[in-house]
Amino acid sequence: MRIFESMMAQGVMEEEQAMALTRAYTTLRDEIHHRNLLNLDADVAEDKFESEKAIVVQAWNVWLGSK
Repeated sequence: MRIFESMMAQGVMEEEQAMALTRAYTTLRDEIHHRNLLNLDADVAEDKFESEKAIVVQAWNVWLGSK
């Protein structure tokens, strides 16, 4: 995603985090796209994307602060 690429290029975000967030996003996007092609709704098991969720939560806590 361009925003992560831009942040990485400007030295604001580490490459590892930018790539992890990009992978998390594309994984979710690909699953939703696949389900749409099968005429299924976007709902999946709550635990299906645990690793992607952990990546996003970690980034949220770094950039926006934890609860």
